Amino acid sequence: MKQKIPVPHFGSRLRKLRPLIFKTALVCLLAVFAESCTYNDLNREIAPTRIKTVEGAIEDQLSAKFSILLNDALQYKEVRQFLKDEVTKKIDDDFDILYAAVRNQSLSVKSADGILKTTTFEGILLKGANKSTGRTDAESLFIDSLFSYLPTIQIAFPETSKNSPLTWNVGETVPYVTIVESDNDEATTKKLPAITPAGNHIEIDANVIPNEFYAVVGKSERIIAIKNTDNSTQNKTARVICQRVFQDDDYTYYRSSCGGGGGGGGGTGGGGSTQPTCRTYGVNEFLTQINVPDISSIESWAKGAPELKLQIKTANASGSQIDIFATGQLDAPRRAGIANSNWWDLTDIDMFQWSQTFTTGAVVYLWTEIDGGDLVTVTIAYSPPNSGLTVTLNFKIGDGDDQCGWRTLQLTECGNQFSTGTINWRSRYFRY
Repeated sequence: MKQKIPVPHFGSRLRKLRPLIFKTALVCLLAVFAESCTYNDLNREIAPTRIKTVEGAIEDQLSAKFSILLNDALQYKEVRQFLKDEVTKKIDDDFDILYAAVRNQSLSVKSADGILKTTTFEGILLKGANKSTGRTDAESLFIDSLFSYLPTIQIAFPETSKNSPLTWNVGETVPYVTIVESDNDEATTKKLPAITPAGNHIEIDANVIPNEFYAVVGKSERIIAIKNTDNSTQNKTARVICQRVFQDDDYTYYRSSCGGGGGGGGGTGGGGSTQPTCRTYGVNEFLTQINVPDISSIESWAKGAPELKLQIKTANASGSQIDIFATGQLDAPRRAGIANSNWWDLTDIDMFQWSQTFTTGAVVYLWTEIDGGDLVTVTIAYSPPNSGLTVTLNFKIGDGDDQCGWRTLQLTECGNQFSTGTINWRSRYFRY
């Protein structure tokens, strides 16, 4: 069981940070907490007191320090333009910037006295536009700790119904900064720590979309990092490894969920197909629309677009499990505040064909919102109609994923709109 300790406020500035070797998590915790507040006013408070795991406490303090540095860097228009250019590349199909991928990119900013300084994005974060070069021991330890505990740390600019990075006026708008902490949970997290452009520390509502434009610091939900020197890590990771997005000397970064069906208009479900009166064997089931009545219940606005996933399983006549279908990450809904009470069109995703060879007359739909973590098994028991069986189905999800409910769909059902209570969806069924 993970050790839990209280995370206190830090209001004192200590004089100097010396190089340390972290032999245990607790030693690292004390080193980072007690000795890394020596530059750029890192002693300023951001994280509220709460009980966390050792690992979570370390991650949150590193994120808090990073967010303070980012807040300082965002005062430069050149940095804002750089980040807008990077975030609109959508490296993971959302408005996120993987810090590892941009930290060493060249960037020029003007200091207050008008002197142009050319350095890297990381150089601006650590030192601003002053003339000093090279890292201090404190700065080196901070960066080493950051990539030891948070290799997938990202800067996100969530698109909401009120703001979008696509329309960000970098000449006029300096974003606020907030962090998504390690224990963030849509069901229990009510407030987020934040910093105003003036450097004031505030708390904001985790579930109400703010009027201000925000940069959000936190661990990526869509990208995983695997050490280049440890191939066994790949076998231990909980997420499906998809396309590679970046590689440096220490890590290779991958999309953690393969893309699923896209949004945008829907389709006809296949040329020449006909809609039978009711479901019957031989018809294909298509996912056409989804709707989330309360998107904040499964994904905070600060985490960007939700990563919805659907798995469908059934059993054969003897009760043995059969995996029918699994989406990757669905590309809808895309924006917080737009999803509520709106139906999102999909491109008629062909899920499965009703077949006597593998189904007992019913299938089970399980919806989740991907947040990551180690793989765990969710067990669902149901009784197929007229079978006399009680079938147990096992679904693999991440231990951080939000379960959005499950529902059985029987062959004899004739409707096309269904719900788990959290997610609603519509389907078509066609005979080819």
